[in-house]
Amino acid sequence: MSTFVVHKKGFFYDDDSFIEAAGEKGSLVATFKTLEQAKAEKDEQDIISIQKFKEMFVGDLINPSSDFEIVFANLQEYYQTELGITISTYDEMYFPKEIKKEQAIAFLNILGISFHDIVAYADDETMNPADFAFTVEDLDEF
Repeated sequence: MSTFVVHKKGFFYDDDSFIEAAGEKGSLVATFKTLEQAKAEKDEQDIISIQKFKEMFVGDLINPSSDFEIVFANLQEYYQTELGITISTYDEMYFPKEIKKEQAIAFLNILGISFHDIVAYADDETMNPADFAFTVEDLDEF
């Protein structure tokens, strides 16, 4: 039987957007005996994380490797239909002053982003939270 751990992901900023630091396991959020419990917590923590971006530029979270035109069109549609805001240029995309849970879920889906990972560990494996503190100064957690 495994223990499932929710870890924060690390991100760095490359002058255009936040990029996931591949392979880095961030701080421990919580441990669970079932994958379903871990997934539920991961989803909840992702919502909390994106809610921290209120009034920030949405473009900072668009992954450069994603199909920008599709993401931008989906954001335009969402802003128009759900927020009543017409977005005509990329530079106009800012998160609302308050990001409600439903809005957070929509933004996570449109942007295709997650701020957490689930890692399975053997039951006999011990974890020291300090081992997962990022040592790279430029990494951020949300």
